[in-house]
Amino acid sequence: MAAPVGGVDGPPPATTPSWNPNQVTGTPDDSGSSNKPLKILAGVVGAAVIALVGVVLVSQLGDDEDGDDLAAETTTSMAEVTTTEPTPETTEAETTTTTAADDEGRVSELDRSGGLDDVVSCARVADGDLELDVINSSSDISDYWVEVSLLENGTEVGTETVYVNELRPGERTVERAFTFEEAGTECVVTDVDRFDASHEPERLADLGPCEVTGVDFAGDVTATVTVAHDRDGTFDYSIGVALLDADGLRRGSGSASVAGVRPGETAPGEVFTTTDAEGIVSCEVSTVLTVDADESFFGEAGAEVLGDIGGCGEVDGDRISVEVTNSTDEVVDYWITYALFDGDRRVTDESVGVQHLGPGVTAIERTWTSAETFDRCEVVGAERTPVDLDESLFSFAPECRVTGADFFDDVEGEVDIVNSGDESDISAYVGFYDPTGVRVGTSVGFSDTLAAGASETVELFTVVPYDESLTCVVERVEVWSN
Repeated sequence: MAAPVGGVDGPPPATTPSWNPNQVTGTPDDSGSSNKPLKILAGVVGAAVIALVGVVLVSQLGDDEDGDDLAAETTTSMAEVTTTEPTPETTEAETTTTTAADDEGRVSELDRSGGLDDVVSCARVADGDLELDVINSSSDISDYWVEVSLLENGTEVGTETVYVNELRPGERTVERAFTFEEAGTECVVTDVDRFDASHEPERLADLGPCEVTGVDFAGDVTATVTVAHDRDGTFDYSIGVALLDADGLRRGSGSASVAGVRPGETAPGEVFTTTDAEGIVSCEVSTVLTVDADESFFGEAGAEVLGDIGGCGEVDGDRISVEVTNSTDEVVDYWITYALFDGDRRVTDESVGVQHLGPGVTAIERTWTSAETFDRCEVVGAERTPVDLDESLFSFAPECRVTGADFFDDVEGEVDIVNSGDESDISAYVGFYDPTGVRVGTSVGFSDTLAAGASETVELFTVVPYDESLTCVVERVEVWSN
């Protein structure tokens, strides 16, 4: 056994839409639930995910269709907002006015056209959320980035960016977005970027109906989709869904990822949302994208990489164990996807990362699973990415030790961190090894804003069953100067 190495668009489907593009509702609905701390966290995570997806789409497609640079033209007092609600047949938006704050917090009139004209209104609702009314007047499924100014008596007191995803041609949405900005009783749209959403309409045939299933711990709606295909190869699916009220009006959106779907296999996907469950009665698939599981965005994938994976199995009922051996002559990271089955029924798919694994080293990685009932685990995909290590940084974490067992009888340890540079944040990644040289777990020790020349000992926690024969090795160090 080798010794461990230190250091890691297409057109919309031809179906009759359930939404009514001319449907009009009254003033914003203030009946939503209050902002709970957990909902706040979910909203932040959702916004971050959506922002990341938007950046990827922009970089790949390069087709910002209607980005409007909205420079303020004339300074006035608080101008009255007037809007013209477009219909799906609108080809050229009528010129109306809205308001925006200039650099000094004053309000100016702006032209509304293109993507900006799609945003009918923005409002503060009773629970502090922002509510946007948007109608997609284009012929493509579209994503929107909406910049808004929060005003108090005509003066800007805050700003926010709201994301509206995968709005179908002619579809209207009235949906809410959480904001940390508490000041400002008025909401004014200042800039809109509209992008064509990525979509493979021919793959809609692979999807079963979207179904609303209930409410999660934060009070947001939960839903599921299913995927099945008969193509050659294994595919990963990214799915967008619209969340609808009893009148068929869209009130939010969600997304699901289903990985490693093989020919003839039916795979479920949980829909992630940050939309309050109140009033949501149904959901519909709006977009789908697929990627061949043999393709990798960052490294290698396919049969050769799958050959490094020894398999996966259940550990203690609520943990999964995955075995991998690095067959290359480099230090690499792995991203491994596995599916859990109950009999012949696929229950879910999950993923685990195996970091900075040295050449020839075997690792057993343990991770928690959310699945409650399953009797089999199968690896369905894997990516392998070389790691560029800076070995000069190992002097910042010269030594680690196994110190004993914690309350759950898992291994505890500690690592010494010594700052030989300027004030810095320092992370030390540590591997735990059995006497045969197999890595049975990992941990990371982090020192925040450690002063120049200072040192400290940081505790290490694991989910590795304690054994007195285990040893540890510092495998990677990262340093960020403050």
